[in-house]
Amino acid sequence: MLKRKNRLGLALMLESHLAELAPAVFPRGLAALGGREKTVARLAELEKDCYVCSRIEFSLSRMIETVILLYEEDGSFREKFRSQPHFCLPHYRRLLSVARDRLGKKARAEFNREIGEVEQRWFAALSDDVSAFCRSFDYRVEEPLTEEQKTAVERAVKGLSGLEGREVKPC
Repeated sequence: MLKRKNRLGLALMLESHLAELAPAVFPRGLAALGGREKTVARLAELEKDCYVCSRIEFSLSRMIETVILLYEEDGSFREKFRSQPHFCLPHYRRLLSVARDRLGKKARAEFNREIGEVEQRWFAALSDDVSAFCRSFDYRVEEPLTEEQKTAVERAVKGLSGLEGREVKPC
């Protein structure tokens, strides 16, 4: 949010978050802070916690469950689902995991097959593009690279790491 220059929105969230944290971090004021076990444990928890990340994770987990629900109940959604170019690997894993917990055996098998087909198509094309990019450095290869092959490294990083929609610049 800071990078996108939404300073007010971030400040408003920080204001309420700091007010919520103060009693947990300083339960009896600064003088009592020195080494209390509960305070040290709470600080350790806070280092692993981020209000913004927690809210995003909460929303994302609900969206993943919504995808599974719509897949199960809405035929037109299934068509859109099958027509996706791919899912980044972190979301692919989460979709499979939630489907395992939420879908019945038959629906889960169909879901796994359909999402697997989408992912395998993407993975095969991406692998071919990365290989072509690598081959282009061989002096014996004279064929020019397509746009997809030129951007294969960045697309692979984005798709494998879950950085879709974010700019990944070449080194």
